[in-house]
Amino acid sequence: MLGPLQVVRGDATVEIRAPKQRAVLAMLLLAQGRVVSVDRLISGVWGEDPPSSATASLQVYISHLRRALRDGAATASPIVRQPPGYYLDVPAGSVDVAVFSDCCARAAAAVEQERWVEALSAADDALALWRGDLLEDVGDQEWVTRDAARVREVRNVRRIACSTA
Repeated sequence: MLGPLQVVRGDATVEIRAPKQRAVLAMLLLAQGRVVSVDRLISGVWGEDPPSSATASLQVYISHLRRALRDGAATASPIVRQPPGYYLDVPAGSVDVAVFSDCCARAAAAVEQERWVEALSAADDALALWRGDLLEDVGDQEWVTRDAARVREVRNVRRIACSTA
């Protein structure tokens, strides 16, 4: 997500081309395992004036995403229904934003303990994950802009910290 939304399973890239499906997936990824309500997903995809078919369309998008993300025919989808919505059940280490956050936390802890080489290494690892703006190809919805600004601010603080360490 630290750039264009990209799903990789093993050595293969999973194509998620439909913009609204990409938005749903991005919202689930950004929630990092927390439930995103159906209302929040609808608002994130259609804004303040969703069509009357939004709930049914969302269910179709979820169904398509489940099929695309399933790892083999017998494997359960990582998209889990839990009222009032859905969450994505994937290991934290498989989402670049989560890895970025972990690297930043490691860098901050190392700075506090004055372990400068470790701090710089962790910060370099965090910054190396960036391939562009957060979710740059998902759209210009308010939530994308807000989350991109939040994560970009963390990146900028880390860059400044690295340059002064």
